[in-house]
Amino acid sequence: MHILRIVVEDEDLDIESEDFSPDHIAGIAAVLRVAQKEAHEWHMNEIELWNPHPRTLIAAQSIDSSAKLIHRDAESIASLKWYGGGDEPVTWLENEKYVLIR
Repeated sequence: MHILRIVVEDEDLDIESEDFSPDHIAGIAAVLRVAQKEAHEWHMNEIELWNPHPRTLIAAQSIDSSAKLIHRDAESIASLKWYGGGDEPVTWLENEKYVLIR
């Protein structure tokens, strides 16, 4: 199963903060548990999450301590949207990664 994005909408949440609310972690973990259940019912062996926020990785590891962040640079890389000419250097924006939950 591939999850492209998990978003927590909370006006009081500072997305850049390292202060991780236990309520947010528990909520994300609950979403991931439902994903695990669905993946199991559809005979999927793993869940891959695109560009997880550190809160999401903590939530995944609270369910399965072997959940890990895998930085991909040879496969499953983000697509390229080109804004420039042929001889300008390329800057990757939102070069997103996966976290693997088995």
